[in-house]
Amino acid sequence: MTPQSDAVPEIFSFTKTIIDACGPRLAGDPSTRKAAEMIRDEFATHCDSVALESFEVHPNAFLGQLRLLAVLYLLVVVCLWFQWPIVAALGLSFGFLALVSEAIFYREYLDRFWKKKQGTNVIGIIEPTAEVKQQVIVSAHHDSAYIFNFLSYKPILYPVLSFGALSSIIFVLFMGWLWVFMGVNASSGFRLFLQISATLITPLVVVLWFFRANTGTPGAGGNLISVAITNQLGKKFTKEKLQHTRLILASFDAEEAGLRGARAYCTKHKGALLNIPTFNFNIDSPYALKNIGFLTTDVNGTIRLSEEMANECVTIAHSLGYEAKAFPIPFLIGGTDAGEFGRIGVSATNLSAMSIETILQAGTYHTPNDTIDAIEPAAVEAAFQIASAFIQKKDMKK
Repeated sequence: MTPQSDAVPEIFSFTKTIIDACGPRLAGDPSTRKAAEMIRDEFATHCDSVALESFEVHPNAFLGQLRLLAVLYLLVVVCLWFQWPIVAALGLSFGFLALVSEAIFYREYLDRFWKKKQGTNVIGIIEPTAEVKQQVIVSAHHDSAYIFNFLSYKPILYPVLSFGALSSIIFVLFMGWLWVFMGVNASSGFRLFLQISATLITPLVVVLWFFRANTGTPGAGGNLISVAITNQLGKKFTKEKLQHTRLILASFDAEEAGLRGARAYCTKHKGALLNIPTFNFNIDSPYALKNIGFLTTDVNGTIRLSEEMANECVTIAHSLGYEAKAFPIPFLIGGTDAGEFGRIGVSATNLSAMSIETILQAGTYHTPNDTIDAIEPAAVEAAFQIASAFIQKKDMKK
């Protein structure tokens, strides 16, 4: 295994500096803009060019659907008792489709109805010494997540409540439409069963209102440490110039609001990303060395990433003495910024070092405990070394 380099202390130091100066960094907030400006100033010390790219974002639309659904469900129960099944079915269908669109597919279904803010991406570019034949985008995000209440206080209940709420909504939705189709033929027993059932499972759905707090996490492992890794790679390849590979350092805002920053970047630069071979090496949540892996799918499994690139990264990891694997993202875990690159056809993968067991047991992910103390230096070293080797390998092929 590669011994720890001098880069790791610098990575942790830069992460701590931003957290101390900015605190929690919810998408589009002034603290997040301040963090972006600090990252820009750091990128500017070694990049050939650096820019802040602003974009419009409605950050509360992403998780706000959960609260919308909780309110709608209460109204649905009332409608069922008043025997207005069509109103109940339509109302719950609307809420369910909004949830699926936003939280499963990461689409902007109702964003325009939520408060608008300005997000800020940071883009640094390091040009090669000769003709550009390809480009590698190393990316991460500097915004931090809302505190997830269940993960903070009772993490073991997170999957129970999540699946319980989703299953309850699907059950009432199906039964509500069944009542609509049965019409006057619906027996009094069937109606009473649905009314009582929907009422009894109300707490499982209404608890969605309390899914998140109104404050953000420190966001060290998710995902500021990865921005610092990206920055350190920029320093390395400013000294060790690449020959034919343009290196782009990207620090995105609003990843925790549904990948909006990466989407804005991919939309704005789609032509440049597809005109020459482009590879997105995204880094997110490098907590524990034993859990290092590379995604082959993203956004709850709805977007295919580059399996070839993921396997190539696994091979590189093994050559450096690190255990790693390629795997599809588990359903309901969410997504990473790599998903937006995969969505437009760019070869992409995401390096993470976090397991579901870590999420449910460590009490770190999306909690106030997401500080630099929760991150293994060995995981950071591995991410830095693997990304470095990937970039060098790509450049040598040209």
